[in-house]
Amino acid sequence: MYSWLCSGRLAQLGERLPYTQEVAGSRPAPPIAYKPEGGDDGVGRLHLAIGRKISPLLGGEEGDSARHASVVGRWSRKLWLALPLLVGLAVVSGAAAHTSGVTIRGLTKPVYTGQTIGLHVVVRPGSDHCSFSITYPGGKVQKLGDRQVGPSGTTWSFRIPAVPAGVARATLVCAELGRSTSTFRVKVALQAPKIDIIRTGFTQRMNDRTGTSDVCFGLELHNARARADATNLAVLVNLVDAENRVVASDHLRLTRIPAGTTMYTGDQVHFGLFPVARVEVVAVEARSEAIQPATPPLISDILITQDRSGGVATVYGQLLNQSKLSIQGGELGTVILDGDGNIIGGARGIVHGPVSLGARELFSTSGLLSAIPWANAREALISIVPRYPRQLN
Repeated sequence: MYSWLCSGRLAQLGERLPYTQEVAGSRPAPPIAYKPEGGDDGVGRLHLAIGRKISPLLGGEEGDSARHASVVGRWSRKLWLALPLLVGLAVVSGAAAHTSGVTIRGLTKPVYTGQTIGLHVVVRPGSDHCSFSITYPGGKVQKLGDRQVGPSGTTWSFRIPAVPAGVARATLVCAELGRSTSTFRVKVALQAPKIDIIRTGFTQRMNDRTGTSDVCFGLELHNARARADATNLAVLVNLVDAENRVVASDHLRLTRIPAGTTMYTGDQVHFGLFPVARVEVVAVEARSEAIQPATPPLISDILITQDRSGGVATVYGQLLNQSKLSIQGGELGTVILDGDGNIIGGARGIVHGPVSLGARELFSTSGLLSAIPWANAREALISIVPRYPRQLN
């Protein structure tokens, strides 16, 4: 670094030289002074005040003040040009001195809920004892534990929990090197537009003797399209454990959900002895089509029957056609509620038809419901989407 001294006198170099060059003598040369100019505007200008005698070492002769001023001006300009570079080097060296020596790899791409990722941490030049944690959108904190980390690196592997989409923050705290943070973006599965998952629920029944289990789940879906029916709706249902790992999957296909209406559906899945913590639903795709006028049938006389093992067997009921058009068939769905109004399962069924205006028909579910204890089944909600002659393919 260089600095300019703007007051005082300069000490003279070389009182006597061993050669025959002329020296300035015993009296010191006048100083380099800072003289502000510019009148009353308060703006100063840098001037170099040079005495009449200068050293021959600068290549001048006594009295050649103009040439001396030119030489000094050139050197001063070089120093001023070099000053930003020197300052930059000082800043960089200062930043390098304060770097933590920690490198975190594996956060360059967005991740999705349920995805397993690995974060590789390297500490140089030595090693340190570090702990890792992730703070997700919504405030959920996932603690990944602590490990000894060195120059060869250590990897933390973990699964992204069920959290909202947004920016998450990874925090590494080391005993010697302190705290390092890095951010990454969490995304959720792409959903078909304007298909709302209102609520879900399930019941799991374990069978230790066979080493298997059955899970009956129910879904309440809503078509938020006000001016179009949702058709050919594909729904992916994942049964997820406490670690946000998928232990079973099911695919449902719904023919139609009329504009602005709610549809119930569900199914039962048979798989191993893996405890289920929640149901994850993704409306994968749905088409928008012109609204098909439909008059919902009257539903009554709902009955939940019991099987021999104490589970729910079937849901029965009666429908009455209120439309001038004959019902040629239809899609039926149900969810079973417990005493608190929570969904504990669901199933699907069909309406056979034809059913003319004012006629009645018995309907029933066709899917299994045996995982639900019959004693817990207090109510069944039914949805029916009728099909009329002009909707026949």
